[in-house]
Amino acid sequence: LEDMDMDEKSEEVAVELAAQGVIGQRVDQMEPGFLMALDYMIQTAEKDNDDQ
Repeated sequence: LEDMDMDEKSEEVAVELAAQGVIGQRVDQMEPGFLMALDYMIQTAEKDNDDQ
């Protein structure tokens, strides 16, 4: 990104979009059972108001 003529905000958005794509690709490759367990842990944390 350093070679491209972008302002700081545009560069920040580009990095965020790239990161979301990588994360999305990795999530697609995960096992369904793991995703169900992760979803359960997130729901439990939300009920407990636990940010971790």
